Amino acid sequence: KQDGQFYRQVVPSPQPIQLIDQQLTALKLLTKNDVIVICGGGGGIPVIFDPVSRRLTGIEAVIDKDRAACMLGKTLGADGLMILTDVEGVAVNKD
Repeated sequence: KQDGQFYRQVVPSPQPIQLIDQQLTALKLLTKNDVIVICGGGGGIPVIFDPVSRRLTGIEAVIDKDRAACMLGKTLGADGLMILTDVEGVAVNKD
């Protein structure tokens, strides 16, 4: 896809379906011990489970970071979710 004078590759943006157990275990341990966890900013590395090799394999895609953060929050039982940005176009109640 042309972006100005340059081209960039367009890849799928699938919704996150599942969190990786080992990473979730670490996050649960941290939050259980009152550690403030900042994560999901890049959306994560998109992977699929290969039933033949029984391994996770990276794919060419991007994970929606807002949806990934929401999934993390729900799974961890978070009291809230803050999405921080410096983009003025999403400001609410701007004076």
